[in-house]
Amino acid sequence: MAQLSNIKRYNDWVEKVRNTGGVHSDVASVVEAHTSASDVVWQAFEDTSLGKRTSFAREGVKYIAAYMVHCAETEDKDLWDLAIPNSNRQVLFEQAAKSEDRPLVKDILAGAAEIAPSLMTSYLNCTGCFLQVNPNGSAKQVGTVRG
Repeated sequence: MAQLSNIKRYNDWVEKVRNTGGVHSDVASVVEAHTSASDVVWQAFEDTSLGKRTSFAREGVKYIAAYMVHCAETEDKDLWDLAIPNSNRQVLFEQAAKSEDRPLVKDILAGAAEIAPSLMTSYLNCTGCFLQVNPNGSAKQVGTVRG
């Protein structure tokens, strides 16, 4: 059975935060929001049975969570933006960093903009962010060629 994309789960968190007034600018609120977003990404990671929390997965979670916090305050943005071709993600993170006024989120997004596109793709892939099908479920044969 196919599951919803993890990006859909991330966007659900963004919508809930938007609907409750967004993220305040004080440091404690920003840290709490980033931690909460990280928890959502880690829960999706656990639900998809991807294994150990590697250093690559930790980096991916950090960047996804920062972008989630950014999206919560930016009505025209959502996590599907991360699905663009990897060579354009640097521009996406750079623009997000420039428009961000909260230092923690701004610094993380600016750092993401500096990362080589292929490395960022590896970070995101290690979190399972683009995973569409539960690899342990009955639908794991979807998309395979049968002889």
